[in-house]
Amino acid sequence: MKWITLHALASSLSVAVLLIPISATAHWRSMICTAPGAGLPVDYPQKLCNADDLARLGKYEQSAIEYKAVLEMPIYESPNFEALVDLARVQCLGGKIIAGKQTLAEFQMAAKVFDGTIKCASLRNQKNTIERRVFKRMCTELLSDTYKLVASQEVKNFITDLGQRHTAAENLCTLHQP
Repeated sequence: MKWITLHALASSLSVAVLLIPISATAHWRSMICTAPGAGLPVDYPQKLCNADDLARLGKYEQSAIEYKAVLEMPIYESPNFEALVDLARVQCLGGKIIAGKQTLAEFQMAAKVFDGTIKCASLRNQKNTIERRVFKRMCTELLSDTYKLVASQEVKNFITDLGQRHTAAENLCTLHQP
């Protein structure tokens, strides 16, 4: 059975991923691709769906451009880092293994900031490019209270799901290495 990744706002804290069979997605997909959830920019769902569609068509470079645009969009009171996994996946599928692995490293560090394992203060003056990008993405004043709420089971489940998606993308990068 083929599956499609649909992104939906799970709470004001995070964007969650639902895996549902493609055959059952027509109605749900049309809702998600046209109606932004609370706190999402108006064109966020459409850009995300465009990126997913391009990836399914094997247009990995164009898909990567769309995922990067999604990642630049501000999400109200929530860090925008989940699509890093999708970006890494299409980078690896498109043969850009080094970029894919760097994106996975950025995602992994962002997830650790999100779950409180890494504190923003430790990233503040780092010289490493990945650490600087994570600080910029995850450590704004607006998000400072978000990481105090990470103890909830919903957020822990979200992080677990993202960890599984990270592992799948990492395996894909390994398989596509020359």
